[in-house]
Parts: sequence; structure tokens; C-alpha cells
Amino acid sequence: MKYNNKNFIVQNFNNVYYYVFQSVPDELNFGTQAYKDTKELSFHVFNLSPVNIYYKMTCIHCNWPVGDLKRDVKIHPTADTIVAGKDKIITVLITPTTPGFYEFFVQYFVRISSDVNTDLIPNQIPKNICKVCCLCVLPSLKVKCCVYYFKCICQ
Repeated sequence: MKYNNKNFIVQNFNNVYYYVFQSVPDELNFGTQAYKDTKELSFHVFNLSPVNIYYKMTCIHCNWPVGDLKRDVKIHPTADTIVAGKDKIITVLITPTTPGFYEFFVQYFVRISSDVNTDLIPNQIPKNICKVCCLCVLPSLKVKCCVYYFKCICQ
């Protein structure tokens, strides 16, 4: 398999050419985030190919699965078209509901046509486009000094 960095074209062993997206940045770090606190970040996806690409975005855990990605993560737009030579902003919203370190990939599938309800190209493997990480912490109080004053009413 050859990779042409100039045009982002991949050539497989059967000399079939297909185009891939390039994202900037390729990693979104939400940092430390409170439980059920929503935060939004975005990345650009560039289509440097000579053809329009119809896509569908999804996400998948890349390490130990923390949280329910279907419930906690929203991607917008999920399915759309990137016109040849143009870019699109993809927004990722995360509302963590499980304490721990979220680490997952935003992936894309190529769709057959511009209709968002159309099927995906069969037998394709999704391609990772952006890594996302977030540390969810539960709210807590830290007591530094606690002095009790009481009056003894015992006889």
C-alpha cells in the first residue's frame, strides 16, 4: 500500500485509488471535565480530492471502554457531504456520565450517495480521523480544617 502525502491518495495492491480525509487538529483534548458538564470542541475535515465525498461519522472506544459513547457523545453533522477541495467543521459535544478517562476515536464511513439515509459502501472498514480524550471527575469537597465548638450541658 502506498501513501501519497501530497494529495492524500492511497493506492492499494489492486491499483485501486481512493481518497481519504485529513483533519486538523487530529486530536481533541477536553481536559478535566465535571460529571454531566457539557463541553464542545471542533475540528476541520479537508477533502483534498477531485470528487465530493459523502460520509457518516461515528465514534468507538480506543482503549478501556469508559462511559456510554452513544449517550455521552454527540457529533454534528453526523452525515453530510464534503465538496471536492473544501473543508467542513465537525463538532464534538461530550457530557460525561461515568467517572474516568474517556478515550475514543471519531471515525468515518463513506456513503454511496448524498442522501443522508442512503446505505454505506458495503464491506468497508471505518477510518479513524480524530482522537478524543476527556477526564471525568465527580464533584467533591476537601475539608482542610474543621474545629468543633460545643457547650457541654452534661451535669
